[in-house]
Amino acid sequence: MEEVRAAWPQHAGEHWEHLARSAVPHLRVHGQRFRPPSRWWGRVRDGSDVELDIVADAVAGNDVLVAEAKRTCSPREARSVLADLSRRASRVPALEGRPIKTALFVMRQRGAGIPSVIGAAEVVDVLR
Repeated sequence: MEEVRAAWPQHAGEHWEHLARSAVPHLRVHGQRFRPPSRWWGRVRDGSDVELDIVADAVAGNDVLVAEAKRTCSPREARSVLADLSRRASRVPALEGRPIKTALFVMRQRGAGIPSVIGAAEVVDVLR
């Protein structure tokens, strides 16, 4: 039982990330629709590795959605994660020159909402 308990956060996080990606084409994020997303990871110009949970092209226009999936997050943490996500996305060569829209998918949000944060209820609702 201890092994299950220890592995559960990783397991739940992977499934939450999959649900978040599945929901993207059915949501309006920053007032826009986005195509089905993928995960991106790779090396950027300075030689460091970057991982992005969710990357999706806008249905119309040149915008790109870059989002992160988190199991839990407070509003203060969300602001920090969104700033870091924007910084990481701006270093990806394939996204250079494109308007980047950031969002955060949070399974269990604590505290007041932030417009760029999408909660579990909204994800589940669009996937019904």
